Amino acid sequence: MSLFKGVNNATMSLGGIYLNDGHKYLLEISATKLVVGRKSDNFFVGEFVVVESDDPKIGTGSKPSWVCAMKQDAALGNILAYIGSAMGINPQDDARLRTEVTEDVSELVVSAKNPLRGKFIGVVTKLVKTRAGGDFTKHYWEPASYSGASMLSDAPMAAARAPGAYPPLASAGAPPPPPPPPAVFPPSGWAVHPSSPGWYYQGQKVVSEADLRAGRV
Repeated sequence: MSLFKGVNNATMSLGGIYLNDGHKYLLEISATKLVVGRKSDNFFVGEFVVVESDDPKIGTGSKPSWVCAMKQDAALGNILAYIGSAMGINPQDDARLRTEVTEDVSELVVSAKNPLRGKFIGVVTKLVKTRAGGDFTKHYWEPASYSGASMLSDAPMAAARAPGAYPPLASAGAPPPPPPPPAVFPPSGWAVHPSSPGWYYQGQKVVSEADLRAGRV
């Protein structure tokens, strides 16, 4: 059974580690993968290059990661928001998010094809309290398109959204061309020879089927 079963029905509670709380980042995705830890725990990992940030400790060119432990109750919700945002879907568009971010799409995201590589994603981080009273950095993922213009002066990061800028994940690669239409055989004017199977004639001209198919007439 897939680890992503039920992702489109998950409750979202966005969170993660490595990016500092209280900041905004524009990230380019380098890789998204599934990693098995030393205790055989599964981790969903996003690796990034920082394009812009207002964090003096994690500036442009830095390469942070986001790690989500799959055993956590909130894991599928975190992943749902992350993949959806990378696909250009507003996390507030609940219906579209749960329709397009499916179990199969999630499996594709962590495959060797790495289809999210090169996508831009925005994130705003905030320090919140856990139920046990501890500190937790909550991540708010958002779709983002980077055109070279600064976005940090405009809050929230939603100013960088570009609805519809990304094609559906399943069509990230160019679709194969349609097959050519079947050739009509025999060509117009040619008929099967009545007394020689495998030969065709047109008037006084007689050729083999192989020559006729190859155009050697």
